[in-house]
Amino acid sequence: MRKFLFLLIVAVIAMGMLLTACEETGDDITNPDDSEWSLFFVPMGGGAKPESHYVTVMWIGDTANPNPSSVSVKVGETNVTLELIPFINAWMGEATVTPGQQYDVKLDVNGSTKVNTTLKIVYNALAQFPANYNPSGTGSMSWTLTADNQSQMASAISFDNDTMAEDIFDHELLPSDRSYVFPVNAVQNYGSLTTYTLEITQMNFKYRNKVMVVSAQSDNKDYGFGGKSRDTQEYIARYCLRLLNHIR
Repeated sequence: MRKFLFLLIVAVIAMGMLLTACEETGDDITNPDDSEWSLFFVPMGGGAKPESHYVTVMWIGDTANPNPSSVSVKVGETNVTLELIPFINAWMGEATVTPGQQYDVKLDVNGSTKVNTTLKIVYNALAQFPANYNPSGTGSMSWTLTADNQSQMASAISFDNDTMAEDIFDHELLPSDRSYVFPVNAVQNYGSLTTYTLEITQMNFKYRNKVMVVSAQSDNKDYGFGGKSRDTQEYIARYCLRLLNHIR
């Protein structure tokens, strides 16, 4: 009797694990390039509370944008109000989510559920940058994290405020890394009107049912000519697209 009870318990546990695995994987796609939609959670920055996030939905499929009449996002039990931003072809809204916490997230397009999954919001990195930076020399930065995220990336960016040319250096790091030294000539020097940026980016992401669901956060510092405004809708959309190009 005891042997039968033991085998029954083992069978129940195994079945539970199998069902959990099936629920988690669902209709996962094996090739991220097949993604059709992206759903991003990005901190607002600019002195906002760490829990304040932009929610951005974009069509990233190979075919023409289907221009849906309705796009909606639900985080936990909260519906996120989204606004179509025509000139960047994205739907944007705001949500309150806590770094390090996991949330149920759902994306509906034209009343049809595209993804219903969970996402852990990244722990935010707080970085220390060099006082000055020029690509003719190295540049070192270090940062702190409450715990490891799924992925992190060190970036150097140079931007020509005259011609609008841009050069980007991205380097994938181990989740446990807490410092990085940029090599000499990581990015181009466009002259006196160049803005340089050093940046550390944190990411948690997954692919579900042709949707890329991403939580991302960056800490950065600008050098040289002027600085960047990072709270515009256009900047947030470009930031999301740059990260998509990296993780796809």
